[in-house]
Amino acid sequence: MGEPNELTCWVLLHATPEIGPVTFRRLLDRFGTVRALIEEASPEEIAAVRGVTRELAARVAGARQRLDWAERTLDHYRRRGVRVLRMTDPAYPRPLLDLLNPPPLLYLYGEIAPEDARAVGIVGTTRPSERGRPIAEEFAARLAQAGVCVVSGYAHGIDAAAHRGAFRGGGRSILCVPYGLRHYKSRPDFPPLAELAQRGAVLSECPPDQQWTAAAAVARDRIIAALSRAVFVVETRPRGGTMHTVAAAEHLQRPLFALHYAQPPESARGNSLLIARGATPLRRFADLPRLIEALDEPRERGNDPAA
Repeated sequence: MGEPNELTCWVLLHATPEIGPVTFRRLLDRFGTVRALIEEASPEEIAAVRGVTRELAARVAGARQRLDWAERTLDHYRRRGVRVLRMTDPAYPRPLLDLLNPPPLLYLYGEIAPEDARAVGIVGTTRPSERGRPIAEEFAARLAQAGVCVVSGYAHGIDAAAHRGAFRGGGRSILCVPYGLRHYKSRPDFPPLAELAQRGAVLSECPPDQQWTAAAAVARDRIIAALSRAVFVVETRPRGGTMHTVAAAEHLQRPLFALHYAQPPESARGNSLLIARGATPLRRFADLPRLIEALDEPRERGNDPAA
């Protein structure tokens, strides 16, 4: 194998256990390029970086033995149409740079188009009420018909309904998954992966071989919030996982909306709490213009997904 390029080294470092976004950025800042880190840095120099233990430094220094794996991984993804984007690349989604800990690498199947800047994150429980699932799908379909991109996870329940609605409405959708794309599996009620790539993107910040973990799911939620100009909660319990997306949206100053139930089901008990602390209630489909109008409200440049 010849001299590794910088992208190969990024993939290698990114896949090293215990290298999160913050540590990755500190190492990059200290050594200037990841290639210099992988090829030239000693364990002692690496351990001098804040937050890096001796054990982790030894693991990073030894990672160079797996450069062939990183090369094969990149080749595998290129042949399958998956793009690997560094946070320094022009094509990297700029809204993610608003995060305190933006993903160093993104694995992207499909494309995030310029028009996807007008996006709404539709989120909620994996166990919605009988009413919640069709409501999420219909809101998403109407947003898609209005030219709005739908962003969500790829979980059962509200996430899946939101994507189905976007496809039914003839629009675009971004699926954010909390595992490596090698573990992605199409569902019977979704378009094939190749068709998804034509109508949006499947996106992951996880190394290729990483399986689902709760921590990865929580981390994924901040990506949904960042890619969205507004976030709409269809149903959530008071302490449901959806609240991680809510917290990220609030930190990023994204407008927050929540479905209002006169008599909320158990799966939507958290909705009234969100409305009480400032989320805009949506009571009926006729309220949709309020959500769409929020996408075009001016914001400070640092928090503008379209900036």
